[in-house]
Amino acid sequence: MSVSITSTKTTCKISLSRINPELGPDLKCRIYLNNKQLDTFAISTPRDLQYTINVDDGDNYLDVEHYDRHNRNTETDANNNVLRTSMILIKDIKIHDVKFYATSIHSFNKFLPAYDDAYLEWARMNQPGKNFPEEMKASPEIGLNGKFRLHFKWPLYLHALYHTKLY
Repeated sequence: MSVSITSTKTTCKISLSRINPELGPDLKCRIYLNNKQLDTFAISTPRDLQYTINVDDGDNYLDVEHYDRHNRNTETDANNNVLRTSMILIKDIKIHDVKFYATSIHSFNKFLPAYDDAYLEWARMNQPGKNFPEEMKASPEIGLNGKFRLHFKWPLYLHALYHTKLY
């Protein structure tokens, strides 16, 4: 009888940029793996991040969180309609050199909004009837406070929804 051991230590690479960087101060960001914080930083220019991570057998969650957003990160007109907003763009995510897409089309990925009091007040005044869901479809663009959550299984072959770049 042979026993196979799969290592739970691997790499995680994330490439981020900022849409409309001229709007307001830098965007604040945190990276988590399974609710354990890996990094905190402000993003003004593109960033390529690389981590050595320990994953769990089975389900794992990688979060990219945007927090403490400033009102100057959004441009509005005289009627408080949003014209442009500064957002974090998730350009690329690779775990164990396997590319993951920051969408909700093929997996359990989602966005977990964190509504602050200033946003709730603005939305109630300017967008009456707007609802505030606890989760939304995942997107590579993060334009409000909250977490993009990527779900993956370890070992990766358990997930079966991955795309690799073939050379």
